[in-house]
Amino acid sequence: MRAQNVINVMYILILLFGLKQMYNVYKVKKNIGRVIKNFNQRKRILMMVASYSIVVLGLLYLYQQKTWFPLIYILLGVIFIYLTFEKISFTDKGIYFNGFLAEYEDIKQWKYSKDKRFLELILKNSKANSKLIPINPSDASEMQVIIKKNKKKQ
Repeated sequence: MRAQNVINVMYILILLFGLKQMYNVYKVKKNIGRVIKNFNQRKRILMMVASYSIVVLGLLYLYQQKTWFPLIYILLGVIFIYLTFEKISFTDKGIYFNGFLAEYEDIKQWKYSKDKRFLELILKNSKANSKLIPINPSDASEMQVIIKKNKKKQ
């Protein structure tokens, strides 16, 4: 098997993972409840550069090769761009981020990293014990108020 074929198989597997993420986004977003407030994610420069690079690479390959495979690169880049810019939603049910809804009753503890660039949710009844959400440090205090208010309702 040539090296290019191995890379192509790897991109197909990554695309399948990305499509699964998008399916999770669609499925969970239907049932998140009433949105209280949306926040932008903290800009992840490396993720943005990598996502746009994959799209540009796909466009270059599409121009050169005239085959269908570069469309996989383009689609993968678009999926990662969407996931990079998707908003963090605080709803009446919980906190939504990239296809995952942490319901308030499942949040055992929440805390911020020292530089307030991440919100860490420690969960009771979930596959993942904790979830890290990249946030803007300026939004941390407002997020804290929303979480406390909604945790008291539970």
